[in-house]
Order: sequence, then C-alpha cells, then structure tokens
Amino acid sequence: MLARDHRTCRVCLATAPLVVHHRTRANRPSALITLCRACHARLHRLRAIDRWVPELLETLWAEQHPGRPRQLQLPPTR
Repeated sequence: MLARDHRTCRVCLATAPLVVHHRTRANRPSALITLCRACHARLHRLRAIDRWVPELLETLWAEQHPGRPRQLQLPPTR
C-alpha cells in the first residue's frame, strides 16, 4: 500500500511517519489505505467532529462507526 499511495498519507499528504489502515478486516489492497500516524490517531479517537475534517478522514470514520450519524462539516476558518 505504501508504494501504491506514493508513501504519502491519503488525507493530509504527510510523508512520515506512516501506517497502513485496514478499512475492513480484509487484507486485500482495496481495503487498505496509507495514513500518517496523526490522521490514523484522529480517525480512531474521533467521537464528535467539532471542527473541519478532510472528507476522506470523515469517510473512514464512518466506515469504522456504521450507523452513527455523521456530523456537520464546516469549512476551516482562518
């Protein structure tokens, strides 16, 4: 997966440190995605999205928490 994803996090494009996240329990390529450790931690610790989160990270969260309502996505503020 690292090579397929060009050794970058698919959410924030960080190049290190990286992990391979299992979207499902399967080990097939379509079920795996490269994330940096920060995005991976956010994915697993995110309960309520109270700030803007990249769409892909929000999608991955929904896969891990089926049936839970998704939160309103607000654009980032500067």
